Amino acid sequence: MIVYNLLPDGGFVCGDTETKRTSYAYCSSPHADAAKRNPAKVALEMMAKENACTCASSPLTASYNLRNWTELEDSRKAASR
Repeated sequence: MIVYNLLPDGGFVCGDTETKRTSYAYCSSPHADAAKRNPAKVALEMMAKENACTCASSPLTASYNLRNWTELEDSRKAASR
C-alpha cells in the first residue's frame, strides 16, 4: 500500500508499506507542486521509480527511509486527532 502526505513546509513524502521504501519531494520540487493537485497519482509515480531502483541499501538510505516513515506516521497521528 502506498501512503503519502503533504507536509506543512510544502514538501511531499510517500512510502510503500510492502517494500518499506520512501520518497521525499522538497517544497521547490515539481513533484511537491503536482502533489497539491493529485497526491495519489504523484505518490504512485514516485514510488514506482523508487521501487524500480536497484540501489543497494546503505546506512544513508536506511536513515533517509526512517526519517520519511517518521514524517508519515506523525502526520497520520495528527490527522486522526
